[in-house]
Amino acid sequence: MSKRLGLPTASLNAGEAAAHFGWLAGFVGTDMAASGAVTREMRGWEPKGPGLMTAALAKA
Repeated sequence: MSKRLGLPTASLNAGEAAAHFGWLAGFVGTDMAASGAVTREMRGWEPKGPGLMTAALAKA
């Protein structure tokens, strides 16, 4: 994705990430899987458009 969008990438250790992202580093460095399953089940929601990655790459 970064290559398609022309953005640089870098590998950061925990200290570098904390210095770069500040308070957000805890969230950026956490593996958080996300799913719309609960929303679909509880609210009957179904996505109508492309996923986030598809949409982001299509605009690049």
